[in-house]
Amino acid sequence: MPKSDKNTGTILIAVGLGCMVVCGGLFVVGLGALLFLAPKEETPVYIPAVVTPPATGGAPIGPGPDGVAGKIAGLYQKGGSGEWDSAVLPIMTGAYDLNGSGSINKSPEVTGIPCGTWRALDAGVLESWDYGVRTIYGFEADYSWVGGAIGFDESIRVEADARLAHCLSAAPTTAPPTAGGGVGTAGAGGAVAQQIRGISAEGGGSAWDDAVETIIVKAYDGNRSGQVDTRSELAAIPCDVWKAMDDGVHVKWDYGLRSIYGFNGVGYLGGEIGFSSGMMGPGQSAMIACGLGK
Repeated sequence: MPKSDKNTGTILIAVGLGCMVVCGGLFVVGLGALLFLAPKEETPVYIPAVVTPPATGGAPIGPGPDGVAGKIAGLYQKGGSGEWDSAVLPIMTGAYDLNGSGSINKSPEVTGIPCGTWRALDAGVLESWDYGVRTIYGFEADYSWVGGAIGFDESIRVEADARLAHCLSAAPTTAPPTAGGGVGTAGAGGAVAQQIRGISAEGGGSAWDDAVETIIVKAYDGNRSGQVDTRSELAAIPCDVWKAMDDGVHVKWDYGLRSIYGFNGVGYLGGEIGFSSGMMGPGQSAMIACGLGK
């Protein structure tokens, strides 16, 4: 039987209600009822990632992760829709509009957007469209400009597209050895990915969880905390390792790592495989960047 503590989608709970009430010698018997709960994926609850404010009090600058990608990846609105645009716009301007203009319209603002955020935007659009954010929102030349819908002024279109193209082409697929004694992993045959694929226990079960946790912590816990709990540790995990974990979960479940272990914000269980709760949103962003589905 599947473990009851996993997010398994539609759950049918049969609730039999029977009661006997004595009232003036009359007996009232309650009738049984069935309650159908919709799949958790239909009503996701977003728990925002922890965002560390920049020391200057302004928007985060530089290539490092800043939590914005996790916010975008955690949105429940359909990517690329008007509702999604309305949610993305204040996230982007709130983080990167340095001059208070209400839009991203200056070079330092564009260069202050990390690649992880560009990839989260692109992944969100690709959930609904065959083309990514460069084409659908008109950053790319010869397409109608729609970037204003997500907070960009057309005056920085060319520069933003150049940054987008660079970040999307540089999406992480490999990682160097980590400070915590981790094993370098490159390509589908990476050592860590092979270890995960070699686990004999059924994927997605408790024994598999324990084995994965041991492998992940040994490879990527750079600060010896006992978990992957920093963004630098998370960034060291390459796509082949995420894919190995996702494939393992699919052995047992219809959904993959993102949903079953709650990286999508619904019933987080990532701690069972070595990830702290603060890695929920960033973890989902990493999986989306690696092309993993729900």
